[in-house]
Amino acid sequence: MGLDTILAAARARGPGNPVEIVPPADANSAYVVRQVQRSWPEKQDAVAVDPATGKVTDELRFADYPLLAKLTRWGIDLHTGVLFGLVNQLALMLLAGSLILLIVWGYRMWWQRGRGSSFGRPIPRGAWAQMSPLLLVPCLAAIAVLGYFIPLLGIPLAGFIAVDVVLGEIAHRRGVGRTRSSGAREGARFLTRNRAPVSALFVAQTCSKSPASAEAIRRCEPASSCRPCRSSVRPSISRA
Repeated sequence: MGLDTILAAARARGPGNPVEIVPPADANSAYVVRQVQRSWPEKQDAVAVDPATGKVTDELRFADYPLLAKLTRWGIDLHTGVLFGLVNQLALMLLAGSLILLIVWGYRMWWQRGRGSSFGRPIPRGAWAQMSPLLLVPCLAAIAVLGYFIPLLGIPLAGFIAVDVVLGEIAHRRGVGRTRSSGAREGARFLTRNRAPVSALFVAQTCSKSPASAEAIRRCEPASSCRPCRSSVRPSISRA
């Protein structure tokens, strides 16, 4: 049976131009006549025609597609710039230009932050915690939904967040260790420089204003004015 007969049988059931005809893959298959209009309003109906009898054996209407299937079809056509023609293509061009400008501008800001200090100094961690919950929660929810439906975006993003959290925890623990060791060294140097006895450290430990650290030792009031220390260690301080 000729293609004209197949096409006439398909058009009798609704699908109009533009269409494409897919020949049967084997003797038990049918011709498939489907619309291929990707611009709005889309035409995506398809019918199957028996090559022996020329009768329509099956139909598939775009209106019967599930919502997610329709959104997928529209999203692909919007992304390729064919859904709304020239306007769609101009919008995609502006979007691509904006992304390029954003990347270049970001590197420029990164470079400027490093001038006069360390090269490319990063922004302090925890900036997201300063956002309002009314803005933070919807943004996180939108990112999660987008990552779920676009796995090629969601999987790398989840991996990036996991690595960033681990590196942040390592940096935090190292920072705490450096602070403690630096405080101990400062305290030892202070005592050596001023030739203070062990009782001077006891003054800082018993002072009610600050804990035992280099900062506490520097800021602690003299024994004559620090009330918790007057009676217990004043003789030792005076002998120093």
